Amino acid sequence: MLKKQKLNDLFNYSNGQSIEKYFCDQGEYEVISIGNYSLDGTFKENGIFVKKSDALNKKNQIPKINDLTMILNDKTGDGRIIGKTLLVNRENYIVNQRTIILSPKQTLNSRYFHYLINSVPVHLQIMKKVKPGTQIYLNTNDVLDLELCFEEDVEIQKKISNNLFDIDQLVKCLEELIQKKKLIKQGVMQDLLTGKKRLPGFNGKWTKKELQELGDFTSGGVDKKSVAGQKSVKLLNFLDVYHRDFIYKNELYHVVTASDAQIRKCTLKKGDLFFTPSSELQTDLALSAVVMEDCHGCVYSYHITRFRFKDNFDIKFKSYM
Repeated sequence: MLKKQKLNDLFNYSNGQSIEKYFCDQGEYEVISIGNYSLDGTFKENGIFVKKSDALNKKNQIPKINDLTMILNDKTGDGRIIGKTLLVNRENYIVNQRTIILSPKQTLNSRYFHYLINSVPVHLQIMKKVKPGTQIYLNTNDVLDLELCFEEDVEIQKKISNNLFDIDQLVKCLEELIQKKKLIKQGVMQDLLTGKKRLPGFNGKWTKKELQELGDFTSGGVDKKSVAGQKSVKLLNFLDVYHRDFIYKNELYHVVTASDAQIRKCTLKKGDLFFTPSSELQTDLALSAVVMEDCHGCVYSYHITRFRFKDNFDIKFKSYM
């Protein structure tokens, strides 16, 4: 039987606070922060830890098994991970700032509610509560006021969540296979893009230059705001660059406003290369994507950097190089 209740009636909560000064590469407690959350609600390892002595001083930030953690702030994208939950399936985690712990008040299947909160209908509810700013965010009270429609029978909750978990495991196996193929591709790229291996019929001399000799960097893009009197534009975000190698106008969905001066400065032209200049993880730095067509009415976010080539290059080679 379906039932409606507010999240506050189902879960107790605890807010995370900044523990970045305690970060280390090796420690007994793994940190859950924004870098762990993915679009599909699965957990991504980030390799950030704190020592046991520091963690135990922040006991209210240590979740228990079957607790949920939720991200309240998205500083890198357009809100696609805000409000997403992770299911705590082992001990020795600790949450960072911009994250809350949700602990069940009653008997329920936490995995079921993990899937429910991450579902599209609930996420759309969450997005209506998002507050604008340089970093979009949720208030804790807005989350607690979230109304959930759920299956009341815990056994049925368990069956549903088990089925979804089995699908997740299948997807994980496929993703591991894809990752192996990507590593093979990376090896081929290293050989071909350094001249270590040459394609048949090509033996000319390779040229070595710094990027600044090939074009110009521009940053200081457009804010994620809508201002009265400005023109409506599509915004190229951090996550658009993070998740893609090639950028097309019809794949950009975030709409904001910009002044005429910003539109002239922050254009997206065919062949422009965009980089991710900052992130919480080193592995997310300097990822790139190339614009495959002139994108009139589009500008780029202040979270990314544009590189515009002076000389003619093959457009796909720009991204791969």
